[in-house]
Amino acid sequence: MAFSSSNSPGMETVEKEKEAIDKAKVVMIAVSPNYVASDEFVELVAYAKAAGKKVVPLISQPTNLVGTPIETLVYLPRDGKALSEMSQAQKDLAFAGERGRPGIVQEIRATAGIKETAGPSPYR
Repeated sequence: MAFSSSNSPGMETVEKEKEAIDKAKVVMIAVSPNYVASDEFVELVAYAKAAGKKVVPLISQPTNLVGTPIETLVYLPRDGKALSEMSQAQKDLAFAGERGRPGIVQEIRATAGIKETAGPSPYR
C-alpha cells in the first residue's frame, strides 16, 4: 500500500511516491486542504488512477473535496468526520470499528483484497 501525504513537494518526492504507487494495490492519500490544493496531489491522484490503482482518501483534516479529483471516491472515515476533529477514543473506534461496522483497517484490507486472519491480532 502506498501512502501519500507529502508537505514537501519536489521532483524527488513525486518520483519516490510514484515508485511506491507502482508497487501498491491500494493508494492511501491523507487529505488536508493544503495537500488537496497542491499540484503534487493532482499529479499523484491522476498517476494512481491511470495505473489502475484503488485510491482511498483518508480525511485527516476538514477539507472541501468538491472539484477535486477524489470528490467521487469513497473516503475514510465513512462518516466524513476528519481525524483531526476526533477525540482519541473516537479515532480508536474509527480504526477498529464498532457494533458490526467495519473500521478503517478492515475497509483498507477489503479494498486491497487482504483476507482477515483468524485469531487475535499480534499487535494488541
